[in-house]
Amino acid sequence: GLVFTIEMLARLVVLGGVTRAPLRPCGRRTRTRHAAASRDGLFSVSAPRAVHHNMHIRSLGTSLEDEGELIARLTALNNDVNARVSHHGRDTSYFRDPWNVLDAFVVATFWLAFADASSVNFSAFRAFRALRPMRALKFFAGIRTILDSLRKSWTLLLNVVLFLGFFFSVYGIVGISMFGGSLSRRCLPPGASLDTLPPDIPPLFCSFSTSKGTTCPEPLVCTRVENPSYGFVSFDNIWLATLTMFIVMTLEGWSSIMYSIMQSEYAISALYFISLIIFLSFLVVNLFVAVIVEKFGQVRREENRSAFSGGSRLGSGAAGLPFARFFLTNSDDGSIQLFYAQSAFDTSTCWGALGARAYAVIASKSFEALIFGCILANLVLMASAHDGMPEGYATTLYVCEFVFTIVFAVEMVLKIIGRRGIRNYCRDPMNVFDGLIVVATTLSLLRITRNLSFLRVFRVLRITRLLVNLPSLVSLLKSVLGSLRGIANLMAFMAFSLVTVGILGMQLYAHTFDSPADRANFDNFPRALLSMFMILAGDAWPYFLFNGLLSPAGWFAPLFFIGFYIFGVYVLLNLFVAVILENFEMAELGKKRAQL
Repeated sequence: GLVFTIEMLARLVVLGGVTRAPLRPCGRRTRTRHAAASRDGLFSVSAPRAVHHNMHIRSLGTSLEDEGELIARLTALNNDVNARVSHHGRDTSYFRDPWNVLDAFVVATFWLAFADASSVNFSAFRAFRALRPMRALKFFAGIRTILDSLRKSWTLLLNVVLFLGFFFSVYGIVGISMFGGSLSRRCLPPGASLDTLPPDIPPLFCSFSTSKGTTCPEPLVCTRVENPSYGFVSFDNIWLATLTMFIVMTLEGWSSIMYSIMQSEYAISALYFISLIIFLSFLVVNLFVAVIVEKFGQVRREENRSAFSGGSRLGSGAAGLPFARFFLTNSDDGSIQLFYAQSAFDTSTCWGALGARAYAVIASKSFEALIFGCILANLVLMASAHDGMPEGYATTLYVCEFVFTIVFAVEMVLKIIGRRGIRNYCRDPMNVFDGLIVVATTLSLLRITRNLSFLRVFRVLRITRLLVNLPSLVSLLKSVLGSLRGIANLMAFMAFSLVTVGILGMQLYAHTFDSPADRANFDNFPRALLSMFMILAGDAWPYFLFNGLLSPAGWFAPLFFIGFYIFGVYVLLNLFVAVILENFEMAELGKKRAQL
C-alpha cells in the first residue's frame, strides 16, 4: 500500500490533479526569448542558465550559437510532445484518466481501513485492494476496445438506471402504502414463535382483519413475527421495499412473495406484482439490450471497425481464430479437388491404380451417403444407452459400436490412399479431426486400460461432420462465429470480471455465511468464483445477498451483489447479443463486397 501511495503522489506531482500543470526544471529564470517560447511546455526549458544548470552544457564546451540551437530544438521537441499528448483536446492530468481514479480509490480505501470507528467496519475497506489488478486491463487491446465501447454507452446506460429508479420510487411508495407490515403476520400456536414452530404447521400468512386476507384456523392465532428472509423481504420502509422489488424484478422467487401478500392482504394484490414485472422485467430491463446494441452499432458504423476486436475492419474477411476455420471451411474443393482428381494418378503402377480406385470410392455420392447413414445410426445407438440396461443390450451396443468404428477406420484408410499419403490427407482439417476421433474411439473400445474410458466421449463429436455439410447451418455458423476474436475478447473480459469480483467477495465475506459446509460461499477462491458465476446466471442469487447482509460487512452487500447483478446480467450478458449482431452485419457486408 505504501508503494502504490508513493506512485500515486508522484503521478499527481508530474501530471497534476484535475488540470495539466507543466513541470519545470530547477534553476534561476532569466528573461530570454527561449523562456518565453517555452513557457507553456509540459517539461519546459526555463532559460539558458537553467539548461546550463541541469544539463551542464558549459562543460561540453559548446558555443553560444550551439547553446541557442540546442535550446530551440528542445523547445520544438517539447511543443511536439505537448501537441501529441493533447491531441483531440485530451487532458492528461491524473484524475482525467479513469484508471488513475480507480487506483486513487484503492489507495484511499487502504488508508481508510486504519480508521477506528465502532459503528462502521472500516477494516472491510482493505478488500478493495482486490480491484488493483483491474489496472492490467488497459494492457489488453481486445478488452480495452470493449471498455472503450462501454464508456461511450455509459451515459445512456446511466439514463436507463435512472429510469429504473423512477419506477422503483413509484412502486416502492405504493408498496409501503398497501403492504406495510403485511409480511410480518403469521399463523402460530398461542405463545409460539417461528423458531419453535412445529414442522407439521404450514407457514401461513394471515391478517388481523376478518375483511381481508386469510383467517388462521383453530387453534392458531395471527401473530406478529419477523419478516421473511431474515427480515429483509418486506414493504415496511423504502429501503426494504426497494430490495424486495429488485428481487421480484429479477424473477427469482417472486411468486412466493406474491402469494404471501395475497394471503395477508387482498387477492387483487397480484395485480401489483404483475404490473411490476411487466414494466420492470419486460420493459425497462430490455432497455439495457436496446442501448447496448444501438450504441455498439453506432461505434461500429462511426469508426468502421469492430466494437469488440478493434483491429478488424468491417467486411475485411474472416477475422476469427484458427479453430473457427477448422470447422467452418471446406478445403476439399477448388484446386485441392483437382489435385485429388482421379486423372492425377499414374494408373500404370499398382499404387497409382489403387489410389485411383480409392479416390473413386470416396468421391462417390453413394459412399458419402453410406458414411452419413453410419454416423446417424451411431448417434441413435449412443442415445439409446441408459442406466440399468440389460446385459445383452449393452453387448449389442458394444458390437455395433465396434462395427461402426471399423467402417470409419476403413474410410480413413481409403482417404489416405485416395489422397496419396497422410500429408495430403491432413491438408483437410476435418480429416484430422475425424482421424483423431477414430483413434480415440479405437483405444476406448479395445479396453486396454480403464483410464482411457473417457475417450468414448469423442464419439459424440462425430456429429460435427453432419453439421459442416449442411449449407444453411454452415452459413449461420459463419455469421455467428465469423469473428471469434470479438467473442474471445468478450469471454476474456467476463473471466477477468469474475476473477476480480471473486477475489473482492472472498476478502469481504470469507467464513461469514451461515453454512460453512455449503459450497455456495466465499471461503476460498474456487468457491468464490463459482458463487459469482451463480449470481451471473441468476440462480438463487438472493441467498448470497441475505447472507452478505448478515455479515460484518453487511453495509456493503447491496452495493456489491446488486451492483454485480446489474452489471453482469443486464450489461455483460447483453454484450453477447451485441457481438452476435455485429457478426451478422459483418457477414452481410462481406457478402455485398464480394459481389462487387
